[in-house]
Amino acid sequence: MDFSLASTTGQPFTLSEHRGELVLLYFGYRTCPDFCPTTSIELRNLYQALGDSASQVKIVFVTVDPERDDIDSLTRYIHAFHQDFIGLRAEGDSLKTLMRQFGVVAQRRPVGDDPQSYLVDHTASIFLIGLEGRLQAQYLYGTDYQDILSDLKNILRGTTG
Repeated sequence: MDFSLASTTGQPFTLSEHRGELVLLYFGYRTCPDFCPTTSIELRNLYQALGDSASQVKIVFVTVDPERDDIDSLTRYIHAFHQDFIGLRAEGDSLKTLMRQFGVVAQRRPVGDDPQSYLVDHTASIFLIGLEGRLQAQYLYGTDYQDILSDLKNILRGTTG
């Protein structure tokens, strides 16, 4: 499993370049009213609780709403939670292929008459990509960040001790 997408770092984010690090991947969108901000706060709490180990973990947010989420707005959004978080953006088949790899579903739901007025119902899981670049776990929405933190610490402890 590998992919390379435009990122908020100014350089393409290529998963294979992050082997040896843990990657927590989340699919969502900037104007999400509930799941995304809640999950991003949990990820911020997790990242801060990692302390020095945070340098071995990447928190990555992939927008499922590329029409409204350009790189600039995505950067402002994701950095509001933490400066180290990375936002990714893809369109069309590239996004569909990546979503399919993770079993992610995203579907527009109109809200009103304005074509720009919609919500996106989407899979709200966090995906853990392990040190070898393979999917290692999927955390469903509502998983306490302490549980994910415990998993990450165990994995990282296994590499250093």
